Amino acid sequence: MSDVHAAIALSQLSRLDSYVEHRRTIAKVYDEKLSKLEKQVFDSSKYHHNYFLYGVLVEDRDRIIRKLNDLGITVKAWASIAGQECYQRIDPEVSKYVADRVLLLPINNRTTVEEAEYVSETILSLL
Repeated sequence: MSDVHAAIALSQLSRLDSYVEHRRTIAKVYDEKLSKLEKQVFDSSKYHHNYFLYGVLVEDRDRIIRKLNDLGITVKAWASIAGQECYQRIDPEVSKYVADRVLLLPINNRTTVEEAEYVSETILSLL
């Protein structure tokens, strides 16, 4: 790592807590607005989630992605993990189910509460 990269990294690390807290705020909006959708569940008493990604499971994911992209909402699909050896040993059917349905929602340091509400409402209108 160069000195310039190290300086940038140190500057960003000083903001890390506020970034994670902001992502948690956005995740709460998604949690509330999209409560009827299946999503990752974790024990918050044991784990501290940073919401690098926020995914929900939907039927007909590719159609929803196209519609959202047409509306200027950038969402993504996760590349299939079902074929990776470590997931084959656990439960290939479950990993394929998730891989075919996961929709990754916008969540970053600049996502606003209003944007998260709009994304949520738009997704629900497409179901």
